[in-house]
Amino acid sequence: MASTMSSPVTSQPLESNGALANILDELKAIRRENGESKKEIIKLREDISALRQDNEQLREDVSALRQDNEQLREDVSALRQDNEQLRAAQANIGATLELESTKMSANIARLVTISDSKYTGSSQLAKGHPIPPPSPSAPLQKAWYLRVWDWLTGLELFGPEMRQMWLKCLATIAAIGICLKGGVLIRSQDVIGFLQAIGLV
Repeated sequence: MASTMSSPVTSQPLESNGALANILDELKAIRRENGESKKEIIKLREDISALRQDNEQLREDVSALRQDNEQLREDVSALRQDNEQLRAAQANIGATLELESTKMSANIARLVTISDSKYTGSSQLAKGHPIPPPSPSAPLQKAWYLRVWDWLTGLELFGPEMRQMWLKCLATIAAIGICLKGGVLIRSQDVIGFLQAIGLV
């Protein structure tokens, strides 16, 4: 009887000790999991901080790109305006060159006519007739400034046949010089077209 009554008393502490041990094991497991969770949380916080920094950097890059885009738009607008101005200037090149050359040719032709009329008493050279030889009884003497003019206009250098060609060259050079001095942009096609128009090419 004594043995049968003592067995329930001794078995209860053993069961209690086993339950406590299980609880302790579970607490240890929970602590381990909690520690790992803390590590993961710390790692996640670091990742979030890095992502925030990357986001700020991306915002700065986007802002810089927007500024560059605005600058590019302004540059494109300025280039378009310059292109329009160049087109307008090129459109006026032919008319300006032709007008200036016509003025120079007319002025040179007038001076040639005056010079020839003083030398021959008529405008025969301007009409394409040769100069008659001076008579021995009344030799003609040209003034020094008329002889200088003949040298400049090509009469003394090239003769009557090539004089008109020389005058055209002078008119072309003078017209191009006036256009360049006035800031007009001249293309090679415009010069060639003008030379073709006056018969030099």
